[in-house]
Amino acid sequence: MRKILLLLLIISSMTVWASPEFQISPKFEQQQFEEIKTRAEAGDTDAQLELARRYYEGNGVEQSFTDFFKWLKTAAEQDYAWAQYCLGWSYENGDGVTKSMTEAVEWYRKAAEQGVPEAQHSLAGCYYFGDGVAKSLAEAAKWTQKAAEQNYPEAQYNLGRCYEKEEGVAKSYSEAVKWYQKAAENNLPEAQFSLGLCYFYGNGVTKSKTEAVKWYQKAADQGYAEAQYNLGWCYLNGEGVAKSSTEAVKWFTMAAEQGLAEAQFNLGLSYEKGTGVTKSVTEAAKWYRKAAEQGYPKAQFNLGCCYHSGDGVAKSASEAVKWYRKAAEQGMHEAQYNLGWCYDNGVGVTKSYAEALKWYNKAANQGYTKAQYNLAIMYANGHGVKKSDEEALKWLKKAAAGGDHTAQEALKEIEKAQGGSSKKSSGSSRKRK
Repeated sequence: MRKILLLLLIISSMTVWASPEFQISPKFEQQQFEEIKTRAEAGDTDAQLELARRYYEGNGVEQSFTDFFKWLKTAAEQDYAWAQYCLGWSYENGDGVTKSMTEAVEWYRKAAEQGVPEAQHSLAGCYYFGDGVAKSLAEAAKWTQKAAEQNYPEAQYNLGRCYEKEEGVAKSYSEAVKWYQKAAENNLPEAQFSLGLCYFYGNGVTKSKTEAVKWYQKAADQGYAEAQYNLGWCYLNGEGVAKSSTEAVKWFTMAAEQGLAEAQFNLGLSYEKGTGVTKSVTEAAKWYRKAAEQGYPKAQFNLGCCYHSGDGVAKSASEAVKWYRKAAEQGMHEAQYNLGWCYDNGVGVTKSYAEALKWYNKAANQGYTKAQYNLAIMYANGHGVKKSDEEALKWLKKAAAGGDHTAQEALKEIEKAQGGSSKKSSGSSRKRK
């Protein structure tokens, strides 16, 4: 919820900027420093904050975090709101002082109660995550609202999320849209993306793919990876914009280069199929790998298929099994089926009917007809399980009902042989996609 702000001590009315043509001489700079120090010692809070900044940066004086902290705290203790916020930030980040979330909360609260939106937003973050204070989504929403009402974009966006996710406030898509809109108009890319999602799905606003694309585009132009990916998807499918596979690849590439797994996978698909880009199984395998290494199951499965067939990579059954397994363990039924097939046939792994049965079962129970058919054959032949014509017929019927042509034909043959009674299953060779 929080966005670390690199604003510490850079805002001060005492700052003197030197032009490129007329640099301030070291002697004058020292005189200036002494004047600031004199004013700070006399209780001028602006001077105290400026002095803290100079000690922090080593500007006109030897860098000293001890003196930085001394003058920052002095200003904060005189109820200078911005200094209180900066002190809280320093405690939270351990910058110039030993990190302490308890102290951070104390100083954020003092500044927040004086109306500093940055402090209100940071205090909300502490409540949201339970850092330095007991976790309270209600308190987080309360302080987020205070900052949002001061036109603080990050708080407006987070308040929108609170309403959308029902965190500390009653769920309301219309309120979420209201605050996303405010933050989006303040050019916050994550808000523009979220507003685009609301328009795309019609959450809290009249559904409009055109408006969704408009806001995705604004966020994408600012380099927001999720928006770039969604914009690419819209171009690929002609949703809210004229269909263009070339534009789709362009935006997938931008998001993929930022490390977004979904975009990397879809870019890999584009290269594999030659959609919007020159076909290249090597490039496809490259992008599948990037997404697969981030744990994206579809990419893991596709990379396994690349290794199985030798498309874009050196053929390797053991590598195929490795990637099938990763996707299968995440519940992907196609990968579970292929892993079962590998065990069934001893491809890339020691042959094991028991393991084959295990993985076929997982895929079959998700309604994957190929696995249901192969499971029927295993029961019919007693491979890895006690032979059972009843179980074989059960799974054969499931596969046939799901549209598996081979299962349908096998069932017809059984019914024909039994005069339509379907009492017995028959063996058959197993298959792989």
